[in-house]
Amino acid sequence: MNSINTIKKGDQLVPFFDGISEVLCDMLLLGYSKGRFSRRNVVHFGNKLRAHKVLLAPYGTIGYMVTNFAASWFIKYSHKIAYVADWPFDITAIDRRAVVPRLVHHSQTAENLSTVQKSCSDVRVKGSSKRFLKLSYWKRWWIKRFGLKLV
Repeated sequence: MNSINTIKKGDQLVPFFDGISEVLCDMLLLGYSKGRFSRRNVVHFGNKLRAHKVLLAPYGTIGYMVTNFAASWFIKYSHKIAYVADWPFDITAIDRRAVVPRLVHHSQTAENLSTVQKSCSDVRVKGSSKRFLKLSYWKRWWIKRFGLKLV
């Protein structure tokens, strides 16, 4: 089978799903990169697994588990994609967490085939000093400086 993301015998994904007994949140990220996460309110479960609250939506999410509530948000707020995007809405509006360590990973082949990074690097963003007057700018600045990076 020629799949980009495969489950191997040593993976923790199958035991994770077998061992989960309750819903931790509306959206549980299983594989992700470059997000910011809370240092507080960490939920410990399973064998050496923990779930951190997501403060800033990560890029490159490749696996997640959602409840019916979260799925209804995806349907309600989905729109036509006009640019490279991971999420149809701001996922910080729902109860969301990320599993550490990650349970789903990109294969080396998939990372090499990605065109997202190339297309994002070709885009130039015009800066405006007006952004410094917005509360949303400073909130994001604070989260990026003090939020936890999960490796």
